[in-house]
Amino acid sequence: LLLCTFCTAAQPACWGAKPLARVQTEKMSYQPLALASPGLGYVPFGASSPLAASPLGASPAKKAGSSRRPLRPHNPPASLRWRSKKPAPRVARPADDQREASNQRLLRELRDDAAEQYEPSRHERLLRSIWERQRFGGEFRSVSPCWVTLGFQCEDPARDLRGCGALGLRQLLFFVERGGSAEVLAAAKFSHAPFPLAAASLSVTLALCSHLQLLPDGASSQPLCAAPTLRCFLRLAAELRPEAPLLDLLHAELLRSLGELWAEMQTAGLTLMHFPEALRHTHAHMAESLAGAAVPWQLSDVLQRLRGLGRDAADAVEHGAMADLCSGGVLSWIGL
Repeated sequence: LLLCTFCTAAQPACWGAKPLARVQTEKMSYQPLALASPGLGYVPFGASSPLAASPLGASPAKKAGSSRRPLRPHNPPASLRWRSKKPAPRVARPADDQREASNQRLLRELRDDAAEQYEPSRHERLLRSIWERQRFGGEFRSVSPCWVTLGFQCEDPARDLRGCGALGLRQLLFFVERGGSAEVLAAAKFSHAPFPLAAASLSVTLALCSHLQLLPDGASSQPLCAAPTLRCFLRLAAELRPEAPLLDLLHAELLRSLGELWAEMQTAGLTLMHFPEALRHTHAHMAESLAGAAVPWQLSDVLQRLRGLGRDAADAVEHGAMADLCSGGVLSWIGL
């Protein structure tokens, strides 16, 4: 007990006879030892130091030639500060660049095909093949009433081909060669108004080429597809070429769907003047089906979506919604 009392009374002498308040001030203005005495690196307890002689909160004088920066105000850690999370830039890989270059080449080829105009000297053989497939009989004639029975607007099919050119004639031949015309043109399906196969085929060709950005800007009023839809189309088209041209397959399924829709619209008073309404319904269905297909495109899924127009039209007829399609005025049934 006496020893503790002695140590307490002698406390100022043991600490260099400094007041207790000054000692507490030194503890509050603590700085790392390396800054207080760089030469020593360690300051014994109770020894004088440059920090002890400096006023409260003051920094020790810098040495000449020192490159140490002054202490900055306290900032919170990076983990506590809010930062906008920007997506990391996409690093292009050689495989992606090669695929993109291949898609661009394919897009240029398809655009060249869509821009090719009909020339009798080069493309009349396609008309001859259609004549033989349809079994019109007799010798081939480029101008004949038989072309009107197939769905052309006049006896000279070259006039109808001025819009979609040689591509429209090739896709019509693709459809006829695979038996599509025999299925669509069944007389029992169209009791009130016949199905204009040729005009419908050329209209579907124009709609597909316009929607998939294969026509020049301003060539059609149809809405263009989005960039992801175009990439999916080009990727699947590159995988199927040259065994199965994707554009021809899409055209064939959409044309069959249009035929089924026209068959569902067979009611009293239906004429070919109502056909533009069916075309507009088909174009809207095409855009919705291609935009809603799962990515990446699978051929069976895309074709089934396009073929679904006939079933949707049957449901619309049951609910009375098809009446709007049969109330249009006199319009050109080949226009878009």
